[in-house]
Amino acid sequence: MLESPEQCVLDANATRYLNGIGLVVMLYDHILTFSEEVRLVWQAKPSFAKWLFLANRYLVPMMLIGVALFMNNFSNNSLATTTSCRRFFVITSLFGIISVGIANVLVLLRVVNLWERSSRIACIMFFGFMVSFCATSALMVVVLVKLIPGVVYFPGVHMCVSTMPVTEIKALWAAPMLFEVLVLLAVCLNAFDRPHAQNCEVKRALARDGIGFFAALTVLRVFNLLLATLARPSLIVLGVYFVWAMTTLVLNRALLNILKKTAKARARASECVLPSRNVFIERITSPALYHYPSMDKDFGREGEKALRTRSVRDSFHWSLSELFVSGTELRGQTLIGQRFIRSTRKAKSLSERIRHFTPAWHAVNMGTGAISALFHVFPYGSEHRGMQIAALFFLILNLVFFVILTICAFARYTIYRGIWSSMIHHPVQSLYLGCFPMGFATLIIAAVGIVYEYFEFGGEGFLYAMWSLWWLDVAVSLVTCFGQLHIMFTRQTHETSAMTMVWLLPIVTLIVASAAGGVVAQAMIRFDVSRVCLTLAVCMALVSIGITLAFAVFTIYLHRLIVHGLPEGITIFSAFLPLGPLGQSGYAFLLMGEICRDLLPLKNGDAVTNIFANELTPQIAYVLAWVVSFALWSFATCWLLLAVLALADVLRRNSLPFKITFWGMIFPNVSPCVFLSYSRILMRDMLPKLQGVYANLTIQLARTLDARILRVWGAIYAGASFALWCFAMWRTLPSVWNGSIFEAPCLVKPEQAELLGQDPAGSNRSWRENSVTEPEIPVQQVKQALSNTNLGASATSDSD
Repeated sequence: MLESPEQCVLDANATRYLNGIGLVVMLYDHILTFSEEVRLVWQAKPSFAKWLFLANRYLVPMMLIGVALFMNNFSNNSLATTTSCRRFFVITSLFGIISVGIANVLVLLRVVNLWERSSRIACIMFFGFMVSFCATSALMVVVLVKLIPGVVYFPGVHMCVSTMPVTEIKALWAAPMLFEVLVLLAVCLNAFDRPHAQNCEVKRALARDGIGFFAALTVLRVFNLLLATLARPSLIVLGVYFVWAMTTLVLNRALLNILKKTAKARARASECVLPSRNVFIERITSPALYHYPSMDKDFGREGEKALRTRSVRDSFHWSLSELFVSGTELRGQTLIGQRFIRSTRKAKSLSERIRHFTPAWHAVNMGTGAISALFHVFPYGSEHRGMQIAALFFLILNLVFFVILTICAFARYTIYRGIWSSMIHHPVQSLYLGCFPMGFATLIIAAVGIVYEYFEFGGEGFLYAMWSLWWLDVAVSLVTCFGQLHIMFTRQTHETSAMTMVWLLPIVTLIVASAAGGVVAQAMIRFDVSRVCLTLAVCMALVSIGITLAFAVFTIYLHRLIVHGLPEGITIFSAFLPLGPLGQSGYAFLLMGEICRDLLPLKNGDAVTNIFANELTPQIAYVLAWVVSFALWSFATCWLLLAVLALADVLRRNSLPFKITFWGMIFPNVSPCVFLSYSRILMRDMLPKLQGVYANLTIQLARTLDARILRVWGAIYAGASFALWCFAMWRTLPSVWNGSIFEAPCLVKPEQAELLGQDPAGSNRSWRENSVTEPEIPVQQVKQALSNTNLGASATSDSD
C-alpha cells in the first residue's frame, strides 16, 4: 500500500540526496585518480583485466548519471510514467548485476594473485564466484517479478516509488556476501600462511593484501541488507545506488594502489642485483630470517613442506629482509628445501586454449540445462519455491556457460580459419557439433517452464520470443543432422570396429528440438491454437525422424559390440548416449499427448471425415503417447544396464582419464529422470479423464505400475545425475585453470595421437588431407617428452 504523501516526499528526497552524494563522491574521486589511470592503465599492455577494469570504471558512472537524470526529473515529463518506472527498474537491475559480476571477477583475480596463482585456490574462488553470481541473478529475477507490479510513478515528488514489500530482497543482498566472506577468508589465510620475517606483524601483511578494501565492500553490502530488512517499501532503493557508487570507488582505488605498488616494486627490482643461486638458498633457508607459523625454531620437515607448496609463477617478489628478489631466473621452478625442481607442466596461454577449444565443450551446456530441468520437475517438492529458485539458478548458470562457450567457438573459427575444415572432416570431433543446438534447446525448455510458467515473467511477448528462438534451433538442428550425415557419407571414412555411440549426437538434435517445441506449444495453447497446431506437426515429424535414425544406429552399435567387443579407453562413456534419444523422445511423446488432450477435438471439421474433430481422438492420442513413452523408457533402462556393465568391466582393467567428453554422460542420464517425473504427473491426471475401452486398458496398466515406484526411482536417479554433474564440474575447474583439458584431436596427427594416449580414430585419408598443417615432431622427441611424466613411462620403456 502507498504511504502517506508526506512520508513519500521524505523518503523520495532521502533516496534522491543519498544517491546524489554517492555519484558526486565517485565523480570527484574519478577526477583525482584520472592521471594515475592514464599512467598505470591506459599505457599498459592490452589484457583481459585491463579492459574489465575500464569497463567497470566507466559503466557505473554513466549508469548513475542516467539514474540521477531520471530520479531528479531532468528528463522530459512525458517519459515519467508508471510504465517507464518499471522499465527503469529492470534496466538498472540488469546493469547492476553486470557491474557486480565484473567487480567480483576483478576481486577474484586479486585473490588468486595473492596465492601465487595456485590452481586449487583459483578453482575454489571461481566456484564461489559462480555460485554467488548465479544465486544473485536468480534472486534478482524473483525480486523483480514481485517488485515490478508495485512500482508506480508518484507525481507529488516526480519520482518512482515502490509500494509493495518483497521478502526475497533480503536474500538478494545476502547472496553477494557469500563471495565476500570467501574472499575475506582467503586473504586472512594467505596472510597467516605465507613466510614472513619474525619482526613483521601479521596485521602488516593483512594491510598489504588489502583487507581494508575487502572489509569495506562487506560493510557496504551489510548496509544494503539492513535497509532491506528494516526499511519501508518506499525506502527500498535508499542505499542501492549509493552503495553501487561506493563499492565501485573502493574497488577502483584498491586496484590503482595495487598497480602503483607493482610499478614501484618493478623499479626497485630493476635497481637490485640478483644474488647467485647459492646465496639465495642460504638466505631463504636461514632460520634467523624467516619463520613459518607451523614451525617451532628450526627449519625441519614442516618448513620444507611449507616451501614445497610455494610455486614460483610468472612474476613475483618476496621481501627477504632488505633483499628484493625478482622471479626472472626462477620462473617455472619450485623451491623444495635447498633444491630447485624445474616444473615440467606449463599452463596453456589463452590463444592456445581458444585454438584447442572443441565442439565437445557444448556438452557442458547440455548437462547444466538438464540439471535445471531436474529441479523443475523433481518428484518430491517441485512445487516448493526453493526448488524453482534452484532451477532458475542453474538456468542462469547455463546461460552464462552458453555465452562464454559460443564466444570461444566463434573466436576459434574466425581467428584460426583453417581449423574449421580440419574439425568438420574429423570423424569424431565433428559429431560433437550436435551439442550446440541441444544445449540451446535446454535454455528454451527451462526458460519457458521456469521463467514464464512458474514465475509468470515476460507475458506473451516473452513466449513468442522463445517460439522464434525455437524455430532457429530447429533450423540449426536440421542443418547439423542432415549436413553431418552427408559429411559422414562423403567426406569421412568410418569402420564398424571403431564405431561409438557418438554417432547419435547429430541425430539427437532433432529429438531435443521436438521436446523443446512441445514445451513451447503447451504454453501457447491458451491464446494461439493455429501456431500450436503448426508446432505440434513439426515436433511430430522431428521426433519421428530422429527416433527412426536412432534405432538404426542402435542396431549397428549392437552388431559392433557383439563382433568387436567393448570400446576401449574413454570412448566407453559413449555407451550411455542411447539414454538421451530414448528418454528425450519419450518426454516429447508425453508432451504431444498432453497437447492433443488439451487441444483436440477441433471444432472446424466433420467428425466423420476429420479425425481431429472426433471426440475420441484426444483420449486415444493421450493413451498411445503414454504407452509409446513407457516403451521407450523401458528400452532406455535396458541400455542403462548394458552401459553400467560395460563401464564396470573397463574400469576393472584400467583407470580412465577425465576428458571434456565426460560431460556427455550427464544429459542422457537426466532424460529418463525427466520422463519418470513427468509420467507420474500424467498418470495422476489421466485416470479420471479417460473413458471407453482405452480407459480400461490404461487403468489396468496404471494398476500394474505403482506410481510410487516411479517417484522413488526417479528421485534416486535424479540425485545420482546431480552427483555426476558435481563430479564433472569439480574435475573440470582445475583442468580449465591449467589448460590441460584443452585438447583438440583434430590438430594432432594420427601417428602422434596414439603415442600421446589420444584417440587415433581420425587416422583416415580425408582427415589427413584437410587437417591443419602442424610442424613435424620426431617420434623420439615425443617419447623423450613423455618420459618426464607418468603417462609416458610405458612409451619410453617400449622404445628401449
